[in-house]
Amino acid sequence: MKNRSLAWKIPLALVLVLVASEIAARAFLPTKLLLPFVAIDPLLGHKGPPGGDVVIWNNKLRYNERGFRELPLVKGKRAPSGQIAWLGDSMIEAMTIGDYEHFSSQVEAQTGAHGELFAAGDWGTLQELLAFREYGGKAEKLRAVVLGFSSLTDFVNNSPEFASRYQSKMDFLRPYARFENGRMHVFSVRPWYQALRSVSRLFLLFDNARITRSLGSPVRMPSDCKANPNSVPLQAYFTANTPEWESAVLLTAYLLEELKRESTKTRTPFLAVYLPNDFELLDDKWEDTVRGPTEFCYPNQVLGRRENERKFLEAAKKAGVDAVSLYDYFAAEIKKQKGNSIFLDDGHFNPLGHTLFANEMVRQLRQRKIVD
Repeated sequence: MKNRSLAWKIPLALVLVLVASEIAARAFLPTKLLLPFVAIDPLLGHKGPPGGDVVIWNNKLRYNERGFRELPLVKGKRAPSGQIAWLGDSMIEAMTIGDYEHFSSQVEAQTGAHGELFAAGDWGTLQELLAFREYGGKAEKLRAVVLGFSSLTDFVNNSPEFASRYQSKMDFLRPYARFENGRMHVFSVRPWYQALRSVSRLFLLFDNARITRSLGSPVRMPSDCKANPNSVPLQAYFTANTPEWESAVLLTAYLLEELKRESTKTRTPFLAVYLPNDFELLDDKWEDTVRGPTEFCYPNQVLGRRENERKFLEAAKKAGVDAVSLYDYFAAEIKKQKGNSIFLDDGHFNPLGHTLFANEMVRQLRQRKIVD
């Protein structure tokens, strides 16, 4: 009889402990931030901390109430020639670059057009589209919408087929898109996971702690290329397209077309800009990070160093959008630098890279008569 009475008391006690823990979690524990510069967002998956100040490398950043990095006005007052909406990921947000070294501030100094950033690290084109759709139309005197397309990560983050395959820790938080009968549908690759995060504050806390730990841990590069979640997506450079990459290019084309449609609603020109990475531009990184591993892992594959750029231009052509690649420009500038790098060790542009980026964007915008 004693054992029989315990049979229902133990499960009941466990349920009561879980309920009490859930109530305590909802009452006392914060859940919004993963890291000081990463906040969970129900629409975008993640973005910056709304209304927060963050210090990165002794660099103080201001985030506006919408959760995007806010750059001060270069001349101390509202720029008379309007604004440019810059969309992108960490290459555009550029957390380690000071306010006035940032390419957008340098564009403003040369043209008077203040930059509004709609960008966050590890975003894909869909998140950039959704951010502009939600917030971008409210910008005053919008002169242009410019998408900075990060060569490898945008393709990878756009396609649900690549979820959790590479270095990103955010794939199950981010939204993905599919297009059916000309309409875009936004979805999660793990809806049950998103539902559990929404329903249980206790699960949310433990899951946020797990994600935070993984975001703060170093990237490990095991030698087994067939089972390496941290590998570079080498297939992007295969001259023979894989079905997954053909699908990623087509999906990206649909997203670019949708972005063009959104900018048209605001009567604003849209420009998509290809930002080459250090793997493509620097000979030593190309050999060590792309060619070497490909020869080891896929000895029968032929590589094209500009194959990823070709995929971007193909997607832009399918979408019918104005697009430009900065590959040739940066490659030529690297030769002029005589050993001075334009990249930080993590692959983002350093201050010199931002200056070069700004100068070319001013030229491109003036060529299109968007700025004076």
